[in-house]
Amino acid sequence: MKTTLDRWTKEDGITNSASLSFHALIGIPSLLLFTLFIGSIFLKQQLLQAAILTDVSVFAGDVAIEALNTLFTQLSVSSPSNFGIVFSFLIYLWSAGNIFFQIKKLINKMWGLTPSNKHWLHQFFHTRLSALIGALAFGIIVSVSTLFEMIFFVISDALQAAFSVSVNSIQYASFGINFLTLILLFMYLFRILPDATMDIKYVFMGSLLTVLLLTLGKYVIGIYLSYSSITTVYGTIGSILVVLLWIYMSSIIVTFMIVFMGVYADYDSHMRGKVL
Repeated sequence: MKTTLDRWTKEDGITNSASLSFHALIGIPSLLLFTLFIGSIFLKQQLLQAAILTDVSVFAGDVAIEALNTLFTQLSVSSPSNFGIVFSFLIYLWSAGNIFFQIKKLINKMWGLTPSNKHWLHQFFHTRLSALIGALAFGIIVSVSTLFEMIFFVISDALQAAFSVSVNSIQYASFGINFLTLILLFMYLFRILPDATMDIKYVFMGSLLTVLLLTLGKYVIGIYLSYSSITTVYGTIGSILVVLLWIYMSSIIVTFMIVFMGVYADYDSHMRGKVL
């Protein structure tokens, strides 16, 4: 961890995290809307909206929740033409893909990867395609995760009656599924997006620690808000500050774990070389 911290500092991790935070802040609304587009294929849009609001409510204030509710309401009221739906889908996909495009650039930079010698047009389409697939994967993962939560909720009574399963056990199982889906998402980001493929065991370890730290950070902010009056005293500004803090903290975790995987791979290769 000390080597990781030293390298993260040397790679200007604070600035990289701020850059990632900015692109995330710009792209998150499009990513949420794109997720609703994808989710509506599998689920009712209202169910997916409720799941998103539940996750966001852990660290966001009432003002931010109300803003999301207003956005979702406008989406439900509007009924665009088929052309409008297709055009909106493409715009949301492109905007949401920008987040994953920036993550790809950041991983390449922090791992010291040099651009490939392939034709610039091929490189452009390959880079953009992997980012767009990342956006699609995110939308599908959120939808499937919500679907599993619904299934657990529907069959919870039957499970309790048949196997004497407690409500807490069902909630833990639902949390476990969400946790695993997030790990799969980060494994995609760290394994597929970069221009070099890292060994799966380093990717898995980095993804696992990333999700652990992000989950811990989310609940730490939730606990802080339960004992703090920042959102009630400062109103809209307080809610915005909390959201910005969460995005920035998440970006720091992601950039730190990107460096950690590189350090872990170098260390493991060095130790295996000594044994051989």
